[in-house]
Amino acid sequence: MGAHYERSGAHRSTPASPEGGGGARRIAAIDEPDLNAATDRAGSERAAVVPRPLSVTPSSLFRAIVVIGVVAVVAVIGARAAEPVMWFVEAAVVAGLAGPLVHRLARHMPTWVAVLALTGAALAVVAALAAAAFGELHGEAERFRDIEHGVRFLRAALAEAYRNVGKLDKAMTAELRAKGTLA
Repeated sequence: MGAHYERSGAHRSTPASPEGGGGARRIAAIDEPDLNAATDRAGSERAAVVPRPLSVTPSSLFRAIVVIGVVAVVAVIGARAAEPVMWFVEAAVVAGLAGPLVHRLARHMPTWVAVLALTGAALAVVAALAAAAFGELHGEAERFRDIEHGVRFLRAALAEAYRNVGKLDKAMTAELRAKGTLA
């Protein structure tokens, strides 16, 4: 293993250990820690880094403004193109899902006929769902008409009850006055 490091140049020279005797230098493998090197909290070797102060130049300011402008333009274009992009994505999903069925039908008929047949079948399914929904909607409308008639009847009955209460109040007031209990 040491020979590999010596040939590849992936080594560093370190002073010989006192046990090795003499002034000979030994080759240290990369994996051996260098106790004289600066280390971070995790214990890995790192070079001393001195941070530079941030400098704002006219060219860096111009580049920042250009980047912000480009991002804003892309955001506006993306927002305005959202609906057509969604239509495209939906069409791609439908085409992807319908592709295998079209290929299977194309074994027995021309491809354009298979596409038309699949389109007709899809339209028939949509029409059937719409008819079912319309039937339910029509039934709800009929119930609403019945409710509307019921509301009219209740309004008339309520108006009649108010009139009767008014008549009853007048009659009771007259009777109480006649008995002298009401001044």
